[in-house]
Amino acid sequence: MTNTEAPARLLSERDTCTYLGMSRSFLARARMDGPRNGQTPGPPYVKLGRSVRYDLLDLDQWLRENRHGGASGG
Repeated sequence: MTNTEAPARLLSERDTCTYLGMSRSFLARARMDGPRNGQTPGPPYVKLGRSVRYDLLDLDQWLRENRHGGASGG
């Protein structure tokens, strides 16, 4: 790994969108606006200079925390 490469578990915004199946505008809006009443908060992110990265472990946790429905009716 060179100094310019992020660790494999840190995803770019584009890769995060693909992983989550969400738009870049949702992620950008969630970063700028923060949590808002009645809306799903965005996933945690890491700011490295001007770059934004999303930790794969944080994304998986965020998905679990925002899961609804299923057999438990949650």
